[in-house]
Amino acid sequence: MRNPCHLAAAAAALLLSACEKPAGPVGAPAPQVAVPPSATPSAPMVGSALPTQPSLADPVFGPEFVDRAGGSNLFGIAEAKLALTRSKSADVKAFASDMIAAHTKSNAALQAAVDASGQTTDLPTVLPDDLQVRYAALAEAAASGFDKAYLADQVAAHQDALDALRIYARRGDTPALKQFAAAATPIVEDHLARAKALQGPPS
Repeated sequence: MRNPCHLAAAAAALLLSACEKPAGPVGAPAPQVAVPPSATPSAPMVGSALPTQPSLADPVFGPEFVDRAGGSNLFGIAEAKLALTRSKSADVKAFASDMIAAHTKSNAALQAAVDASGQTTDLPTVLPDDLQVRYAALAEAAASGFDKAYLADQVAAHQDALDALRIYARRGDTPALKQFAAAATPIVEDHLARAKALQGPPS
């Protein structure tokens, strides 16, 4: 049987490598994300703030954290793919490319942490309902407002992810997942700072 400590360490090492920009084509294909064909009537207006996700429970249990972290990775990948096809900004496209690589590696590290924990929790394979609505709204955004909407989504989503990681790293119930959360925190902090920098100063 594989040593859980070794698996957890391997997961952390894999995740930390996500902060490096890819030298060439992105490696593993991004997970397929099921999204609605168009925004529902209740979809938020493009460019509006992404709704904050509910706070994690206290204590935080592994399956809830895995759902939150895995959903965040899927959202980062799905919106980045849109940005690669729709953005006219080289800087935004570079950020999106990095997000696909980083969130793909993060999901692999999360799976390794789940395996190391001995849990049987499955990573999500589709976006949660609130993020599906947000993705659909971005897909329908006008070309002139796409970059602004994409970056607003990414700032809000990375802030939510960072809050969840910090909470689980402190109060989580599973050592291997806590190690993943602690390793992911500085990476997500960097992603958040980059997204804010691309937004530029408040208008």
